[in-house]
Amino acid sequence: MYTGAQSVTITDATPGATIYYTTNGTTPTAASAVYTGPMSVGASETLQAIAAASGYTASAVGRPLTRSTQGALRCGELLNRLY
Repeated sequence: MYTGAQSVTITDATPGATIYYTTNGTTPTAASAVYTGPMSVGASETLQAIAAASGYTASAVGRPLTRSTQGALRCGELLNRLY
């Protein structure tokens, strides 16, 4: 656990993907806030994120921020193409 706010960057390897996130521990959806760049996450917040792109199913939820992620959250890869 962190005792203060952390600067976090969220990434996904799929070009053109939109990243959606929540900081209250709920599972993000396409109706959640859109990630636009590095953000501050408070010690009492739980960050979760997904990535979505046209022609793909949404990624798995990125794991919550922990000490081991060192300020970065990587969304699951968008491997499941829609046909």
